[in-house]
Amino acid sequence: MSYLDLSISALICVLLFKIFSPKVKVLKQLQDMPEHQGLTLHFVEDRLATLKNVIKEPELDKWNLYLGDWGYNTQKERDEAASIPRIHILQLSDFSKKLK
Repeated sequence: MSYLDLSISALICVLLFKIFSPKVKVLKQLQDMPEHQGLTLHFVEDRLATLKNVIKEPELDKWNLYLGDWGYNTQKERDEAASIPRIHILQLSDFSKKLK
């Protein structure tokens, strides 16, 4: 299993919850779902501020965090993210390969 494998139910939940709830709340709900118990959890985000909010929540320590180097971030934010141990920088080409 690759480090970005997601079940279809998890992917649908992320899409639906994103529309209606703050992401920190969504991650808490996802990790509490019975079908996700024991799985390695991954969160890919293109906003550094959102990842910092996740880090502030101790109950979300199980999540592996990735800053997508596309979208709503700058080189300065990517450099800052690289200095935060919990955050891994993810290139779009690598992300796309993991989804195949």
